[in-house]
Amino acid sequence: MERKLVLSSPALARMKVIAMFNHKGGVAKTTSTYALAWEIAIRRRRVLMIDCDAQCNLSQLVLQSTFEERDINFGTFYDGVPAPASKQTIYTPPAQPNNMRDVFLPIIDDLPQPIPQPNFYKVKSYLYLLAGHPQITAYEEKLSVAYSSNGSLAARALAAFLELLDHLRGAHPHFDIIFLDLSPSIGPLNRHLLLLSDYFIVPCAPDYFSFEAIRSIQRTIPEWKLKDQSMRHLAVNIPAPWRNWQSVPRFVGVLLLRYTHRRQTPAKNFMKWIVNITVQVSGVAQGPVNPRPVQVLYQVNLLASPPGLIQALRLVAGRDMSFTDAQYNQIIPVPAGTEQEQYRPHNILGMISDFTQLAALSHIHSRPVNGLENRHLTSNDPVTGEAVKTSGTWLRELKARRDEWIEVFAAVVNNIMFVTNDCTI
Repeated sequence: MERKLVLSSPALARMKVIAMFNHKGGVAKTTSTYALAWEIAIRRRRVLMIDCDAQCNLSQLVLQSTFEERDINFGTFYDGVPAPASKQTIYTPPAQPNNMRDVFLPIIDDLPQPIPQPNFYKVKSYLYLLAGHPQITAYEEKLSVAYSSNGSLAARALAAFLELLDHLRGAHPHFDIIFLDLSPSIGPLNRHLLLLSDYFIVPCAPDYFSFEAIRSIQRTIPEWKLKDQSMRHLAVNIPAPWRNWQSVPRFVGVLLLRYTHRRQTPAKNFMKWIVNITVQVSGVAQGPVNPRPVQVLYQVNLLASPPGLIQALRLVAGRDMSFTDAQYNQIIPVPAGTEQEQYRPHNILGMISDFTQLAALSHIHSRPVNGLENRHLTSNDPVTGEAVKTSGTWLRELKARRDEWIEVFAAVVNNIMFVTNDCTI
């Protein structure tokens, strides 16, 4: 199928912020963020990944091999240089902060200083990281106070992320895409960052808990939007950049991850939840021409109003928080030629099964599965020192799986590009 990108505005060249959000953890959100960012960087778009999660899984995944090679840890990375033994408990941030806690230190410590220009870790050509920090929760506490007091207290915290975005827009060379790896929660930090993004994607696993997470998200995000609107109208001392912010994030689609399959078809139990999640997202009960005995838990007439995530977003913000059905129909099933094609339209950007043995190699080499090269498939385990079994049939299987993920994530990025009608992705 040949698709053409229609450019709707010359403003498409501006920096875009994509939030990866699901408050249900364990859905491969971080690994898919890294893989998508890697693929876009291959296309010579300058990409920045921001680790917004206090668990810092993205930072650990990206930096682990570098730390092992240089025999350093996150403490020395945050400080810029190792602290003297007598001053191990004293923290002195570098001139340009390289992590999220230090970026927002003026807010956390109530200092009359602007948000500083960050220092980014270069992962590879066109790909950068702003590392996370466990104490980013201190900034979240400031946001919590600001939201709970309708901006009468800690109001400056509301504009801090917009200050950071201004720095990123002025960075040289400029960034085309910003990926926000959000934490698995519905706390004030996620609320704040998601509503200041341009797009958001929901990674999830085909299981009951992700299904319930979708149902929760369709209530939570519209509530956030309405509460923010109310605060902007009522409060008088909120900083102008946040008070005047008009943009809202647009839902791009769902990534289904972490399932097992047989001959490219998801196992029966996973297929049941794939169907239920697609119904919950679209609000339209779709099914195959020759349906298998798949249990759909919630048909449209049984759902509480609004019937689906997309309808819930449109009810609050019209088309501002979603795309048109025609744009969603630009999605080509990934992988193609599978039973998934019978369930359209369902806004699934891609179906990505378990990475199996490639997941371990990804962590060893601090690369996403679609970034593993042949040399990474024939190395020793850095923990045990034992040779990874990578010869003959085993090696061919590894290469085939790696090549499959290269194609899958490339196709997912294409889907994102065509749904959003955005040539910068």
